[in-house]
Amino acid sequence: MTNATLLTELETATYDQRVQRMVALGRQARTDAGVASLLQNLASTDSFYERQLALLACYGSADGARVLAALGDESRLLRGLALNLVAHVCTDAQARAAFAALPRRMQPKLLRNLRKQGRTGVVDALLEELAADSAARLAQFLYFGTADLVEKHLAAVLPGWGSIDWQRLAKYHPALAFARLHGQQLAQTAPDARLLHHVNAVLPVLAEQQPGQALALLRELFRHESPVRLDLLPVARRRPNEVVDLLLQHADGAGVRLDLSRLAPQLTEARLLAALQQRPALVANREAWLHRVPPSVRQAAFEVAGNGWRNAEGVVPASLVAQLPGPLRAAEARRHLALPALATRPEQRLPYAAFLPWEEARALLDPYVRNPDADLRTVALTTQIELARYHRARLPAILALVRARANEQDPVRQAMLAALAGLPPARWQTAQLDELSQIIRDALNAADLSAGTARYAEQLVVALVPFQPAWAATWLGELAQSRGVLYLPNIADQLNDADVRRIAPALLPVLQAWATRERESFLVQVAFSLGPRLRAFPELADLLAGLLATTRQNYVAAQSLQLLAEYQPARFRTLIPALLQSDPSVITLHPVYTYLHRQRQDLLTPFLGQRAYKGRFSTGNTRFVLPLFTHFYRWTATQQHLFADTLTELTRDGQRDTYALFQAIRQLAALPAVVPTRLFVLADARMQRLAVRDTALRALARLDGGQGVPVLMEALADTRARIAIYALRSTLLEMPAPRALALLQAAPTEKVTVAKEVLRLLGDLDTPAAYPLLLDMAARPLHRDVRVALLRALWGHLARPETWPILRAAAADPDPAVAAGVAWIPTDRLTPPEQQLLLALLATLLGHPDAALRVQVLGRCVELPIADPNQVLLPPLLVGLHSPLPDEYHAAARAVLATYAVPHPAAIVETVALVLPERRVLQAVLDALRAALPGNRSRLQPLVQGLLAVLHPDPLTVRVQVQLAVAGLPWNELAAYLTNLAATDLLDAESLLTAAEAIARSGPSAGQPSDANSLAAFERALAASSDARLRRLALAALLAQATQPTGWTTALRARLAQYGTDPAALVAAAAQFTFPPPLQEPAPGNIREAV
Repeated sequence: MTNATLLTELETATYDQRVQRMVALGRQARTDAGVASLLQNLASTDSFYERQLALLACYGSADGARVLAALGDESRLLRGLALNLVAHVCTDAQARAAFAALPRRMQPKLLRNLRKQGRTGVVDALLEELAADSAARLAQFLYFGTADLVEKHLAAVLPGWGSIDWQRLAKYHPALAFARLHGQQLAQTAPDARLLHHVNAVLPVLAEQQPGQALALLRELFRHESPVRLDLLPVARRRPNEVVDLLLQHADGAGVRLDLSRLAPQLTEARLLAALQQRPALVANREAWLHRVPPSVRQAAFEVAGNGWRNAEGVVPASLVAQLPGPLRAAEARRHLALPALATRPEQRLPYAAFLPWEEARALLDPYVRNPDADLRTVALTTQIELARYHRARLPAILALVRARANEQDPVRQAMLAALAGLPPARWQTAQLDELSQIIRDALNAADLSAGTARYAEQLVVALVPFQPAWAATWLGELAQSRGVLYLPNIADQLNDADVRRIAPALLPVLQAWATRERESFLVQVAFSLGPRLRAFPELADLLAGLLATTRQNYVAAQSLQLLAEYQPARFRTLIPALLQSDPSVITLHPVYTYLHRQRQDLLTPFLGQRAYKGRFSTGNTRFVLPLFTHFYRWTATQQHLFADTLTELTRDGQRDTYALFQAIRQLAALPAVVPTRLFVLADARMQRLAVRDTALRALARLDGGQGVPVLMEALADTRARIAIYALRSTLLEMPAPRALALLQAAPTEKVTVAKEVLRLLGDLDTPAAYPLLLDMAARPLHRDVRVALLRALWGHLARPETWPILRAAAADPDPAVAAGVAWIPTDRLTPPEQQLLLALLATLLGHPDAALRVQVLGRCVELPIADPNQVLLPPLLVGLHSPLPDEYHAAARAVLATYAVPHPAAIVETVALVLPERRVLQAVLDALRAALPGNRSRLQPLVQGLLAVLHPDPLTVRVQVQLAVAGLPWNELAAYLTNLAATDLLDAESLLTAAEAIARSGPSAGQPSDANSLAAFERALAASSDARLRRLALAALLAQATQPTGWTTALRARLAQYGTDPAALVAAAAQFTFPPPLQEPAPGNIREAV
């Protein structure tokens, strides 16, 4: 066998067949020298296609040397194929050589592949070599090793590890990740932002693999961190009860914004009730969980929190009332029906009658059923129908009611059918089907029947298929015949295969008639609705196949083919060749050309644009160019060259629109077996259509064999440089680093855009040889934009001491654009000494003469806070607080708090003492602190107490003191603080009003601390005071309690009445003009209130 005979044999094969043939030849080559020589000849050619065949043969021959050589192939696709082969066929020595030859970006994939193949020995050997050579390189790959090797070297790499490294360690070695992080937590004595960042990073990964360990990490985090800073949801999904316990126990748990409503059914009853009382925000979406818990739990939940579910008018949504157990549901219905607020809104009031006993509901609804107002009749009728949900025995009466309204106008009829369709389908018994049939027949006979009403009739019938299959099948056929259309939304989810087989005989005659009466689109719509159930309806698949022989509608043909491809694949595979034989214009349909492209490449050749085809789906006036853009490696070289000829001719057509040319250029660039010389012409500097030229330049960077690189390098010296340099980026980073470095060194850097990108690329190249070039550039006089690019490139070399003097010089540069180049250096992988160097840089930047830059750096201190135990940043932050610029002193206030509030509260207290005379600065600091308090009160209390002590001697700051005290003090301390203010006569009118408003708004965030330190205890303490001002604040506390989950309980209403009789008008007036929702007496024992 020669190369030529083999290629001729493979020309008519599919891609899968070619792969199988080459693998078989590879096995044969192990013992047949002739076949081995053939494969060697293929591997030595310049043809991508032939080299691809030779490389595929390695799956059979296990020729590791050939695979190793292919890692240096000029083709990106073949390099990728070789990389996948290494773990399968290479020896350990060859695998190690492959690792050394690969660019760093590709080395993780090799280690991952080796690990998947169980070749841990060679992985560990490679990592040991890295450990001896470069700890930095080892840190990037260590987690691929075995547990013993990772544990051996982990301590050496941890200082430079960031969150992504911890995530990977948790993925591959969860036990090690847990042990190390948990050990750090146990040794922790103060908040540690870096440790927090790392633990948050691993929690999603660890929660999936080892939820118990993730929970243990979370528990330790709660000792030092506010829960608002923790990634709780991944752990909550696996351990919801334990996470709720943590939030219930933590003083700042009320400030957490975490929605566990969908997990509520997994909570124990005790925890769910506790969450409703103390952390209601966790389960605030009651619609998501109330119907999914047992009735007894619903009852208990409503008794605990039902008052809080009422709006200001006392209304609970009917959808929630519907989920309550029977007696409680009826009691709530009566309460709503008696509400004064609903007395004049029958449309909103009447639906609650559905929850009453039958006779009571009928007596209420019957007058409205006869009302001349169609809207009121609709509400009354649908509510009566809804009664059948709770009174199954009354279904005959409901049917009689609906039948009696057969002459209703269509909107009313539609609402009745919708209500019937919404009832549980299992309720319908055989004895009721005749009445139900007559109702549907009356609707179909109505002259004003709308499509919407017919849809609800269909919905009702479909719902009954699993329970009354014969009746439902008959009616589906009748609906289809009479209406000429079936919508059947979501029918694939409602019915199983057996259900579909039951209704198929009734539907088939109608569908057959549609197929011959130009109702093809409706037939396809039915098939589309059935979706995966089409497998159970082969007769419908036959109809779709029949349509394909006659239809002229592209949509019908394409949808039919797509359905067959997905749900009847064997039939689809048989149909395609016959369709193409009878009508070649079928190739224009998306399911056809994508199928040929992916699986039947042997059928593609006639359709590569050499001629136009006239048929049902094409006029034949123009050639159809296949709109394919990827995976051309499946085609033979002949097919790729034919398609390239078509695309080349298209680009020479001066009448073609720009977007057609763009598509052709993209396709030409994606053909790996073709050298698209036409692209070189289109990318030429003399090309007048600039949009086409620039598109061609970008396409050159995507050429599989890198053939476009010389053209792009040449373009760097002319007007195309701006496009060429950015196009080169991905190509250069995929190359072996030495070759990419050589090209970058040869690039002309006179143009600023080119010079900037060259420096960025040097920073991204994984080769030690790039760093000296960066240092050399740093010593030269550079354009400002180029210097900024240099600084960004140095971010990847922060472990090298030579980098930091360059960064310090940039921070001191008077040009703000240059100085800004070091403002956002990431901290995730910095070692502690490097963090100190960064702090010095930030301190320098905070003293920069440009105000906008200073504000930017202050923002960085807030968004990416860095530990500052030596308070390096404090002096420049103090200077920022004294700035006359509002943006700067506000930003400085936020930065001071973000950096020092928890670890160094005394530093902030001293700062406030210094700025006390500057009221605008003081206000900025206090505003920033109040904004930080929600969810973080317990950790910030030492700071709040210290600030109040500093402010106390200044009587002019009482109003801001009160704001801070309400926001940050525990309730028992707040009571003592306010009592002292009143006793010293410092609680003036403005401060009193400020305190009252703040306390009244504090209910939802107050939580439920111990009885001695609760909002209720605070109220009781102040209510007993002889000072009317304090009693007014006690009233505010009462109003705050009414916003909590228990709402306006009887006890709260009684205490409100007492405040209304207070001898002081200050208290009584506010109480008398407070209006709780109206309260009707509930049934005895139905409401358990918190007093």
